[in-house]
Amino acid sequence: MDLQPSDIPPAEPAQEDTLRTKRCRWCPDGRKHDWVCSFCENTSFKRPDNPLLCEVCQPWDDFTHVVFCQDDVYARIDTQSFDIAADGSQNYTQRDSYFDQGFSALNFYPLQFYSPQKRCILCSHIGRELAHLDVFGEGNAELAIWRPFPVHHCQPTQGISADEQARAMVEQCILPICLRTKSNGITQFEPLVLELDLHYELWGQRIQAINRWDRSYSNIAKLKQYLGNCTNYHDHKCNVPISQTPVPAGFRLIDAARRCVVREQEGVDYMALSYQWRTATACPEADIQLTKRNMDELERPHSLKESLIPEVISDAMLLCRDMGRRYLWVDRLCIVQDDHDLKLSQIQGMDTIYQQAFATIVACADGIGTGLPGLVDRPRQRSLDNQCWRLGIDGHYVGASMITISEAVEKSEWNTRAWTYQERLLSRRHIFFGASDVFFSCFHDEIRLGKNETNPSALQKMGRQSHGQGFETSLRQSESYYGTYAEMYGWLVESYTRRVMTYRSDILNAFDGVLKVFGLLSNTTIIFGVPERFMLQAILWGYEGTEGLATEPLGLPTWTWAAWTGQVQFYNHPLRFLRPLSMFHFGSLVSLFYFDTINGIARLWPLEEDRIWFNSKPLEMGNQASILQQILGNTTSKSRSGKDPVGTWNNCVHGPSNCLEHVDIDDDTRRMAEEHPRCLVFNTTLAFLRLRALPGDDIESLEPSAIRMGIYTEEALLIGETALMDRGLARRQFVDEAYPVFALAAGHMFKSADREDVFFSGKYPYFRLFEPWAIIVMIASRQGPLYSRLALGRVSPETWTTANPRWSPVILV
Repeated sequence: MDLQPSDIPPAEPAQEDTLRTKRCRWCPDGRKHDWVCSFCENTSFKRPDNPLLCEVCQPWDDFTHVVFCQDDVYARIDTQSFDIAADGSQNYTQRDSYFDQGFSALNFYPLQFYSPQKRCILCSHIGRELAHLDVFGEGNAELAIWRPFPVHHCQPTQGISADEQARAMVEQCILPICLRTKSNGITQFEPLVLELDLHYELWGQRIQAINRWDRSYSNIAKLKQYLGNCTNYHDHKCNVPISQTPVPAGFRLIDAARRCVVREQEGVDYMALSYQWRTATACPEADIQLTKRNMDELERPHSLKESLIPEVISDAMLLCRDMGRRYLWVDRLCIVQDDHDLKLSQIQGMDTIYQQAFATIVACADGIGTGLPGLVDRPRQRSLDNQCWRLGIDGHYVGASMITISEAVEKSEWNTRAWTYQERLLSRRHIFFGASDVFFSCFHDEIRLGKNETNPSALQKMGRQSHGQGFETSLRQSESYYGTYAEMYGWLVESYTRRVMTYRSDILNAFDGVLKVFGLLSNTTIIFGVPERFMLQAILWGYEGTEGLATEPLGLPTWTWAAWTGQVQFYNHPLRFLRPLSMFHFGSLVSLFYFDTINGIARLWPLEEDRIWFNSKPLEMGNQASILQQILGNTTSKSRSGKDPVGTWNNCVHGPSNCLEHVDIDDDTRRMAEEHPRCLVFNTTLAFLRLRALPGDDIESLEPSAIRMGIYTEEALLIGETALMDRGLARRQFVDEAYPVFALAAGHMFKSADREDVFFSGKYPYFRLFEPWAIIVMIASRQGPLYSRLALGRVSPETWTTANPRWSPVILV
């Protein structure tokens, strides 16, 4: 017969003074406290057993005791053994700060000990949770439980009022358990977690029931409240698109109420959906797309039958209806997929579509056909794998916390795809559906729906700081947040190029929306993914990839990052100790011209770029005398004590002053450039040099995988080095011949370079002792009058002069 709560004998009263003054092992200083432990305190009665628990589980009858008082009983295990890794898998790493005995120190019992029919409410609950794992048939399987981790982060020394002590208590906790099996003499451990609801008759004492913490469904009412508060109380950062461009021609929406596609509805609010095509559906029959052939049919009411559309779209339509939102934009049903011209115009209007959406629903739960977990038609899948919890023990603190929105989204497969990057950046508000919870984010705030929020108007009172507190604020931050717009651009490109795309031809299309908004913010034109205003800085990207130039014939010039396969670097630049995007560490040494056909007119024109010399713009203002004065003044301000920076550059064959004498492009070069659209043209100093291994390195070696090659004169004098590059790519790309090397910009090492003895010890003679200056050069291949980028390098002003370069025009294609 199952025992009822009334069958538990009442506890005998104890003397209050005794309870208040005795020391407990979690309160060693003897301070008075309100939350007492009925096991550890010296009381005037013998504590009765709880008949709802077996002898082993009796400590659970007092929440304080089972959480805080048994450190000397519990096995010492690193909490990270039960944590999830960044990729969502179970992770274990030893930490020096917490002695780890490992899983073997746990007390394991045969699975029958946790039979679902057992009268102990804890053991039987564990048995029911394990039943669906199909492990009871394994005769050698054993199970151990560790210790509970409260979700509400309670501490034993917190004050508890008399009224609270007299009330019933429900506490959620995470219970790590471990399954041990043996096969062929090998012992395997499988860490798992249980999510429990503990019901106590009093505050943390006299347990009555243990249930599974049911987190199957999301609180859509709370989500509506958050969206409403954001709309009503937040400013233009959340409520106004950056650009006011109208939606593109042929714009369509899904009417979630009438379940059909509708043509442009002027001025209506709509939601947008961001998802992965590859994982949209697990059913081949539910893979419908909008085409010329079926567009009339899909515009009929109720034509979008559930059996025809992917699970994620069906769920998004349901969410819109539940939230009182009628219209939804989804690419596969709102863009005519086989109308090339119309499709291109929609792709080029992605910046407007996602900015103008009231909010973007993001399907970031991994797996095929997972849809939007947590909706009424798609409850979350029950699992004992730790999908979202971080466990912590620190002094008096013992608790479990759910992973943050950043951890949940950043590790998702959705976040690895190229197309989803601009959908993430362009949206004003996000509703992220992960495997374990739903997150809402706008510019000012981010909220987890599963979080217990006592104040229903909390969102309106949070944040609203100038830099925002939301998960994704990149394009809505001020220029000062990044330093300069050039640095903002570098961050955007570096983040984008680490993502994966199915079709290489999408390299610029999938980034077009972000580039449009960036061009609007920084007041510049974008040329093949590169901003005209920062052209020189923006073509000095680093590359450590293994493939090099893309093989697809996309017609992209070699100077743009978009022509290369893989990630490029602007931060942690492979030109060590140089930061080409920083105005404080960069100086222009060439004036760029660009040739292309614009509006039917082919011409070579000077780019409207910021030509700077270390935090000033001397190359664009005043007469030559005043310009030179500003150059010399700003060079001096970057000096280090005891050196002559002005003399360094005045004695260099290519300095900021003599480059002003080589701006104009001669007629012969113009004629040659006009035969090759999309080229950059400039005058610079150029020398033919060889690339070989640096002293002590071997190009044929396999380790390390990245290498810097030496830049040598024909006389075998080492004058510089390349940027860090993949060793295999270097072997394939460079042979023992002279390559054209030309100067582009000046660099100044940032201060941490002072701590690097390697540059100033005389080991590398191409760096003069305490020389902070460098010239950034490009190593290229040449075919006739045309040059193509291969790599970047660095030399010092002094060694570049010894290489005896000559002023020459360069047509870079």
